[in-house]
Amino acid sequence: MSTQGGGGAMALGSGERVGPNWVLVSGLICALTGVVAACAPSGPLVIPFQPPREPITGLDVVQAGETEFSGNVGAAVTPNIGSDQGWTVEPWDPSLLAPPWSLGLNHGLERLELRVLVGQHFLARQGSVGVGYRLPSAGKWDFIADAALAASRYQSRFEVPRDDYVDTAGGYVEPSDNPSFTARDPGWYAYAYWIMAPSLRARAVWRPNPQLSVPLAVRVAHSRTGFGYGLLDFEQEQENYVELSAGAIWSLSETCLSVGAGVHATVHPYPTVLTNVSLSCDVDWKALRR
Repeated sequence: MSTQGGGGAMALGSGERVGPNWVLVSGLICALTGVVAACAPSGPLVIPFQPPREPITGLDVVQAGETEFSGNVGAAVTPNIGSDQGWTVEPWDPSLLAPPWSLGLNHGLERLELRVLVGQHFLARQGSVGVGYRLPSAGKWDFIADAALAASRYQSRFEVPRDDYVDTAGGYVEPSDNPSFTARDPGWYAYAYWIMAPSLRARAVWRPNPQLSVPLAVRVAHSRTGFGYGLLDFEQEQENYVELSAGAIWSLSETCLSVGAGVHATVHPYPTVLTNVSLSCDVDWKALRR
């Protein structure tokens, strides 16, 4: 099973094109069994995942000399593609195949931010490192531009069946035109790949009062697979993602804690809304030294 091109749709071994949510859920079920071939004969599972999502409390301004620890949990709201049932709320993010959580560590150096983020999807943990630059402020608005590079690794194996067939709903078999099968001899094949996803993001933070912050952000990411073994060139995949983020952060007086809630809305290649609640603790090292 592998993605085909940048449109968000994927192809099964039979050549049938289906929507992304169905394929991702079926891939999760196959992976949970531990034996991909227990589902239907398919090629390698190759998905260029979206970079991990930032906790809402990690989108505010990181002041010079300040270190911010943040974490979040959430739920996904996705459209039922090809159905008239509207939207579905799920305790995991279908585009990541897992409960969506992430942990962030940000540190301020004058106008610079050093940013580290880790998150979990079903296939593997993701890690991200980045740097932000604080632009000139305008009244109660602060503006930050940042860039990051996310990475994760996945390994598994798949089987090329000896008779080169696929089961169909009609109960009979037909030859498979899956290029992953026709390019290889029958047998089991191990494979692995890295997912590399650089991204650029623009953030704006409105502070109507000292306790409340309202972050807004737009992120563009390019994710691609590679740097592994066992895959042919045509089985490597890439995808572009465009994501909008918005939320509200409330700082608790006389503590280091802030709580936040908001959404990350993926608008390309297919719509997904990830809601999350986050918590952070800001440590001001300059104040501690004083």
